Amino acid sequence: MEEMEQSICERMKILIRLVLSISLVVILFTPEDRSWAAELSRVRWGTTPVISAAGIFMAIDKGYFQSEGIEVEVVIIPKSDVRDKALISGDVDVVLGGFGADIINGIQAGAPVRIVADTGQVRDNYPYVVWLVRKDLWDSGKVRGYSDFKGLKIGMGAHRGSINDLFLRKALAKAGLRPEEVIVQFVEWSLIPNALANKAIDVAQSLEPFTIAALNMGSAVVLGPVSEVMSDRASQQVVITMNTRFMSERPGHAKAFIRGMLRGVRDYNLALTQGVGKEEMFAILEKRTKLSRDLLSRMGFPYIDPNGRLNEKATLEQLQFFYETGVMRKPVKKIEEIVDYRFLP
Repeated sequence: MEEMEQSICERMKILIRLVLSISLVVILFTPEDRSWAAELSRVRWGTTPVISAAGIFMAIDKGYFQSEGIEVEVVIIPKSDVRDKALISGDVDVVLGGFGADIINGIQAGAPVRIVADTGQVRDNYPYVVWLVRKDLWDSGKVRGYSDFKGLKIGMGAHRGSINDLFLRKALAKAGLRPEEVIVQFVEWSLIPNALANKAIDVAQSLEPFTIAALNMGSAVVLGPVSEVMSDRASQQVVITMNTRFMSERPGHAKAFIRGMLRGVRDYNLALTQGVGKEEMFAILEKRTKLSRDLLSRMGFPYIDPNGRLNEKATLEQLQFFYETGVMRKPVKKIEEIVDYRFLP
């Protein structure tokens, strides 16, 4: 009888341990704690299919975001103002866009957005944006430098007070010329090759892939990179912005997006500087941007910082210009006023 009681007692102990183990599993994975499931949440990224998105496209196609526990939904929004509105409203969580006064004015006015990372700079050896001169003017020797711009028609795809306006003013100042000594014509970027070929303009600022298109037409010659007139020989062209509600309510996903993106950016840099995985990069960009492999192989590419940092010296220089020309309402003294680096390594 005593042995039977001991056996029953042992069985009860085993049963109690089993019940406790099951209870612990239930507690750990109760529906009230959704953090384990939320890691698979979708992040909506508003963009346009441009080369400066290369790092993110590579991260998507190489599975880097999935390994970080998120799925990135690509929302193609061609117009920058529409992308900004979508970000402010929360229709998208993250946006890739040009660095200009509009986004800064929005931040200063209290819009729920912040710049969080770099995704495109123009630097020496990264001629993504260049000066083009009509080939006949180059061949004749009429235009060989900024001092020859006097009286010429300058084509630009951006408005007064933009970064491109800053490039022009810096170039003219370097040659001792004033803005009123040239004729500025605003031409859509995609129309610049034809405008040069038709002699509607004499000189142009051009970005890829339109530079290669102009060169293929035989209508232009590259004078040099626009960045050479900047004090740091660089300019901040494209940035990543995030909705602040997304940043505060889903910080894990925001950080996962940045981690995945930077893995793609580092692959991008390896492909450009060392040729590692270059064909794979071209294949991804050909699919995502619809640019041909041949075109991609001859294009100039932007610099993208492997750690996600903006070129702060160039950024502050550009911001000061925006303020001085009246397109930005308030001055920016410190980069932290508009940039939030919390998710960078």
